[in-house]
Amino acid sequence: MGQQEQMYSHYDVNSMSFNPAYTGMKGQFSALALVRRQWTGFAGAPNYNTLNVEQPLNSDFAVGLNISQGSIGDFKNASPLRELHIGANLGYHKTIADGIRLAVGVRLGYYAYNLNLTQLDVKDPNDPDFQNSNYSISAPMAGFGTLLYSEKFFIGFASPQMIFLNTADNNYTYNSKLHYYATGGYVFDLTDKFKSKVTTQIRMVEGAPIQADFNLHLIYLDNISVGSFVRTEGDIGLMISGDISPKWRLFYSWDSKIQPLNEYVRNSHEFGLKFQLPTKNWYREVLPRYF
Repeated sequence: MGQQEQMYSHYDVNSMSFNPAYTGMKGQFSALALVRRQWTGFAGAPNYNTLNVEQPLNSDFAVGLNISQGSIGDFKNASPLRELHIGANLGYHKTIADGIRLAVGVRLGYYAYNLNLTQLDVKDPNDPDFQNSNYSISAPMAGFGTLLYSEKFFIGFASPQMIFLNTADNNYTYNSKLHYYATGGYVFDLTDKFKSKVTTQIRMVEGAPIQADFNLHLIYLDNISVGSFVRTEGDIGLMISGDISPKWRLFYSWDSKIQPLNEYVRNSHEFGLKFQLPTKNWYREVLPRYF
């Protein structure tokens, strides 16, 4: 009865995970690794890892790969719930006005969930509820996304997983849900050295409350960013990122629930590292990118 899709505070740099239209947006080869450790004081809390790799093919087309892995649960002997998502993306970008581009993207891939409870210590080994307690679900997935953007703004909408899977037997039931993501942001010039960036992501799932993040960043010299955010349902967070070289960038964020006050679901952390190559001469060059 819990969430099916992973959630990250750094959604503006991890955009390809949920919207394939972001593939190739930056016009350069890049690879992003992002780790989320959620509710660090709570045993069995979700741990998420994702890797995004993208490569432009020409001025309009780009390909990308997203691999996401997660684990939930904490058992003495049995394995926790493990999930794996692998998606191949194709993005198409077209200039529709001066400095404004429209992108569409598609995703094809595979996801799997696995939970092995046969090693649990049980009082009655013959209890039928604990017989054949290995749960494994796998299915293909397909998604789509759209994106309108320039150097200073972006608006996107996507559904990354659109193949329904309904599975049921004596041990478990699984019913996949459509997830929708709407994102947007704008960069304002403050001085010759400082800019501000405002972004939002709205997450919508059938049968669940709508959730949204609202972020505000201060950018210094286009390579250091400090920001804060609020999340509906009572979460707050802080984040920082910066270039350590022309090819490498570091990310960190902290978030915690404050309302309702709950000591068990505080203190989530994200760590990220991004590698990118300079844009080739034959390819469009719109730098720096703020999202």
